[in-house]
Amino acid sequence: MKIAFFSPLNPIQSGISDYSEELLLTLAGAKVGGQPLDIDIFIDKGYKPSNREVTGQFNILPGSDFRRLSAGYDATVYQMGNSSAHAYIYNELMRSPGVVVMHEFVLHHLRVWMTLNGGKRKEYISIMEQRHGIEGREAALRVLLGQFPEALFEYPLSDEVINHANGVIVHSRYMEGLVRQVRPGIPLAVVPMGVPLPPLIPKAEARARLGIDPDLFLVTSVGHLNPYKRVSTTLRAFKALLMEAPRSLYLLVGSRSPNYDPTRQIDMLGLLDKVRFTGYVSPEEFPYYLAASDVCLNLRYPTAGETSASLLRIMGAGVPVLVSRTGSFKELPDSAAGKVDIGDIEEELLLEYLLLLSKRPDLREAMSRAAREYVAENHTLGQAALGYLRFLVPGVEVELAPPTSSSVRRDSPQTTDDRRPTTDNPKSKIQDPKLGVYPLLAPISEAAAEIGITEQHEAVLRHISAALEGIVPPLGDLVNYEL
Repeated sequence: MKIAFFSPLNPIQSGISDYSEELLLTLAGAKVGGQPLDIDIFIDKGYKPSNREVTGQFNILPGSDFRRLSAGYDATVYQMGNSSAHAYIYNELMRSPGVVVMHEFVLHHLRVWMTLNGGKRKEYISIMEQRHGIEGREAALRVLLGQFPEALFEYPLSDEVINHANGVIVHSRYMEGLVRQVRPGIPLAVVPMGVPLPPLIPKAEARARLGIDPDLFLVTSVGHLNPYKRVSTTLRAFKALLMEAPRSLYLLVGSRSPNYDPTRQIDMLGLLDKVRFTGYVSPEEFPYYLAASDVCLNLRYPTAGETSASLLRIMGAGVPVLVSRTGSFKELPDSAAGKVDIGDIEEELLLEYLLLLSKRPDLREAMSRAAREYVAENHTLGQAALGYLRFLVPGVEVELAPPTSSSVRRDSPQTTDDRRPTTDNPKSKIQDPKLGVYPLLAPISEAAAEIGITEQHEAVLRHISAALEGIVPPLGDLVNYEL
């Protein structure tokens, strides 16, 4: 089976670049009906992909070549997001229908960029008026004046994408409902987003590396900072928190939108010494900021229908997290994420959560375990890859490739491409470079992998370790399986 795969790749700064690369590397070597899966990646012009592992395993072609090559593919997959990085994908979909992976239901910001960048102001106004009448026209005129009202979320402009798709993959039941409102009978699969399960970094180690006082109650917000991350509300709640937990610090970790600067509010609230901006944080340093956190905030409203990869990475790192009770975030288990209602009580509820977590390290620990277990059980890259293949070729046997021998130890945040933590396939072997010295462990590792045992099955691993005592050195000395 041969697939054409449309997506931005790094160094294009998009969460979908990271998502696609991790998914593609999990799909590499897969078999469909016993035959090797062949994937070509089509990217936009003007850049060279930076992930050497991806460029070494896949053919990467310019999107403009697809028209002359399209007949040679059994399926086309379009990764669709709400940014200018997806404009070439949108245009190709209009010409050549395929399976669309909808990362967001709202595509308005993409459509604004496409029409205005193409000098089509009148076309944008016309589209908005056709879809949404006078109200749509007025919203379009405000956009042309440089205003981006929250009302843009009420006009998703995603109907063309849904109506041109042969099928749709979404990551949540919430998104499924939105898509089916547009086209009830469309072939659709809910495939939970897969993310790597990162190694655990001790909090003391992370804080020492970052120069953060080990006794502070540390609140963080991570990712690109924009008006929809509810920072204004958080700053007011944090100000109130300091009345009862004065040894607290709030870190805003990540880049900032050029259209949003909360510095003035921070100054007015007298928080200049209690709130810090890190700016852009490298992939090598980012895991340490997560590990240093006592609680991470992933609030957002309004929602574009997205499933947040950054949220799943936070949870996978075992960090207690608070989310807005909206969209797909409602689907998270209550044990793994605190949910903050939107509306008049948002600030008060957020404060109560922060106060409680500041006083209850046992509760933080319980949320940490529940969050990591949830991601490990429901959001693996292997599950995501199989979900794609089963939708693309229903009823045909599909099989992922076994893990390679290049898997790294899980006791430090190493990277496969010098950029991001490595990931384990759901059937990852329990292995370490030292295993070559202990040949008996190789078949044991193989057998464990065959029946689905991974680093997450601590009790089983301890039993294996006990059984091997006296035959080989303790398993804990050879394989790091820290949860």
